[in-house]
Amino acid sequence: MAFWIAFLVSDESGLAWAAVGLLLLVGLIGATMFASWIGGRNRRDHTAVPAETSFPVPIVLGHGVLALATLTLAVLAAARIGT
Repeated sequence: MAFWIAFLVSDESGLAWAAVGLLLLVGLIGATMFASWIGGRNRRDHTAVPAETSFPVPIVLGHGVLALATLTLAVLAAARIGT
């Protein structure tokens, strides 16, 4: 977030691409957590799985859709498309 704010203040495209790179890294972490969440939901013994496996499916899917929208908008802004 700090890189994105610095980009907005300074209008340096390098900062925007650094923010996009960090956002991609966070997205990869999120995808890994999603894979773990999917794996935990399919287990029969729910006493041995983490609490986050009980998150409602629509909430998780909505979070993923919003994350992809954020990444898309950040790439478009960094590429200066639409300005």
